[in-house]
Amino acid sequence: MKIAFVLDSFPSLTETFIAREIAALRRHGLDIHVFALHAGTGARPITPPMPFSSLWLRGAWQKVRGGERANYFKALGAQWWRDLGDEARTFDHIHAGWASHPALLAWGAAEASGLPWSFSGHARDLFVSGGDLKAKLASARFAAVCTRAGAEHLRQISPACAEKVLCAPHGIEAGTIAFRECTPPDAPLILAVGRMVEKKGFGILLDALAILRAQDFDFQAQILGDGPLREQLMARRDHLGLQSCVRLPGAMTQNEVMDIMRAASCLAVPSLVAQDGDRDGLPNVVLEAAACGLPLVATRAGAIEEFVDEKTGWLCRPGNAESLAESLRALFTDEENTRARCREARKKVERDFDALHNAQVLAEAFRAVD
Repeated sequence: MKIAFVLDSFPSLTETFIAREIAALRRHGLDIHVFALHAGTGARPITPPMPFSSLWLRGAWQKVRGGERANYFKALGAQWWRDLGDEARTFDHIHAGWASHPALLAWGAAEASGLPWSFSGHARDLFVSGGDLKAKLASARFAAVCTRAGAEHLRQISPACAEKVLCAPHGIEAGTIAFRECTPPDAPLILAVGRMVEKKGFGILLDALAILRAQDFDFQAQILGDGPLREQLMARRDHLGLQSCVRLPGAMTQNEVMDIMRAASCLAVPSLVAQDGDRDGLPNVVLEAAACGLPLVATRAGAIEEFVDEKTGWLCRPGNAESLAESLRALFTDEENTRARCREARKKVERDFDALHNAQVLAEAFRAVD
């Protein structure tokens, strides 16, 4: 079965789970061809043709909203598909990796070709930027959502199409990641990873670290990632007097993140629901850290509780620096309890979040399409 897989960007430092999912689908025997608006190695470009190119180059598409935005991307998808020429007739299905504008591209291509289409949903594309998800779900053959919370949200939007919504969690290859027992050093390294946007809660983490510092708790911390709030977070760090113990080194590759993770003492995931409604799904860094044996401190926000609970990590209130600081201190002072939770977290990754096994849900959905 030959599938056109439509994305905004590929590859992406912050979306390595997409590459893992595509690799797993190929191992299930599906012929996946990746197309992206911003295409790098492993993808082919979706190049806006005239009359779209001038609009695209001016960046005006970012200002288009509502129906005009939908019409633009659907028309672009249809034109892109027609430009594939004879090759277009060799495909069996079109799938969008996101419920936002990639879904519109896939929808437009499907209308131009008569092929069935589907889309995946994750976090922001479901809760903030998805557009008319009810209409998309009515047209698509199915939608695959990576968390139970996201799947329920989509079913509530369109109860009539609830049976089209599949829960297909992402996963990792835990067998390739060595597990180590946690032994916190005298000055532990607290790690956080993610885009520097409101929903990640990194400002709250800095406040929590300031509380620990005021309590004479000795630590080092690194917040890995980049994004629109990085300069603001650096200023907040400096205002709190944390320059000597907190680093914000910017974006890193997957391998670089894993190297630092192996040297870290815990992973902090201080997520919250942003003012615009944006929230995390289940960040893949949580699964990677759990596979490594890294203790987890996370908030009850988004879909994080689908992995982190009182058996696999430490949970605290979102948006509350005092609660986060208390959980961090508890993790480092109750070592045997922490080691037990780390062992349980590794078991849960192996049992419930294996990339190849979980991709089978999506692979079967593709094959079930008429």
